[in-house]
Amino acid sequence: MKKFMCAAAVVVTMVAMACSSCTTSTTSGASTTASPALADGRHYAKIKVVAVDPDSVTFDVREYFTGEAADQAAVADGVIKEGESMPDDIYVRNDSKETTTLDVAPSTQVGVLKMNGGSTETAPMSFAEFEKKYKAAKDPGALRQHGYWITVTNGEVTAIEEQFHP
Repeated sequence: MKKFMCAAAVVVTMVAMACSSCTTSTTSGASTTASPALADGRHYAKIKVVAVDPDSVTFDVREYFTGEAADQAAVADGVIKEGESMPDDIYVRNDSKETTTLDVAPSTQVGVLKMNGGSTETAPMSFAEFEKKYKAAKDPGALRQHGYWITVTNGEVTAIEEQFHP
């Protein structure tokens, strides 16, 4: 359990590291405060807003666990009891309501799951194509419900890939 807590602390520390062209905002009531956001790397998140001209994406970073780590995190959060297992060996933790908005690099490719999220294969598309599909998605099981892996390089989003969930 101590190893798990140390690993979680490292993840939280990495997520809290600042980048120069991103913002994180917490909204409570009428006030919004800006704070440092994301370090370079790959982050699991729930996308909230996709915008073009200028290209940007707003998302809520979450922790994604699989296998035994999913069970340990879920037990620590009181979601399941010791000895139980998470369905599909997946657990997503969202301790914060903060959102991050980052600019999207011009060359960013987006991988969207085929078959409306029912496949593990992704179809590549430009960010502009993704923005159109994302805004048109009305089905709760479509693009808006899945998590995404967002790659950040030098404070910009450089890749987005939809995560399959059974």
